[in-house]
Amino acid sequence: MTATSAPSQVLNMLVDWDNVHPLWRNRGVAHVVATCLSRLDVAAVPPVRRIKARLYGGWFREGGLSRVAQTLVPQLEQEFPRAEQLWKNVQTSVEVELARSIAQAPTATYTHTFRERGASGQIVCAPLPFVGCRNPGACPIAHLHRFFDADSCSEPLCAVSRDSVLSKPEQKLVDTMLAVDLAYFSRFPNRWIAVVSADDDFFPAIHAAIMNGASVLHVHPKPGSTSPGYYARLFAERYMQATF
Repeated sequence: MTATSAPSQVLNMLVDWDNVHPLWRNRGVAHVVATCLSRLDVAAVPPVRRIKARLYGGWFREGGLSRVAQTLVPQLEQEFPRAEQLWKNVQTSVEVELARSIAQAPTATYTHTFRERGASGQIVCAPLPFVGCRNPGACPIAHLHRFFDADSCSEPLCAVSRDSVLSKPEQKLVDTMLAVDLAYFSRFPNRWIAVVSADDDFFPAIHAAIMNGASVLHVHPKPGSTSPGYYARLFAERYMQATF
């Protein structure tokens, strides 16, 4: 793949925000986006006038913005759009938004994408005595085993259960939204798409996008990660990889 002299219109960047290493996330959106842009092989990727990045995550707790979304929105308002010169003689506008909907239907917001549910169903208690316990006859946390194993407090009439104590935050719809957008953007002629995620779940969507004619730059946001060869070889020549 070689860059052409005439700039195309758009490069779409799809960022799986929770999949980015916390060290990079904590440095802010601008730092993450700038790092991704620095991984573009400008000799191979044709110059573009606009880079449109979408951040995917659990942005809505019920109908309101989640805590993470509330920290990101001011960054997006203050720091974007911004001008970058990644290719010689080409001024590129970089825009970033939270993916609150699928790109094909931008006014249909998906709320309730951040949820907390009881985590007790995922808990399996090891039998007593615990391996490595220094006082197996009088283990000070044995009462926790009884609580989690029986899903009830030892205090009579106490209503506390495992789900009263433990919860697991999770995102809903987010991976599917990214995959749907990847398929949607791949329908545009000669489109370049950057996918920022090390999640194996996106390989079928990447494969489909390439089959639709798109070229994909896959940025792995975790140091040392790379696409397994048994997946990467399915994608032919329109697939490139980079890492943070």
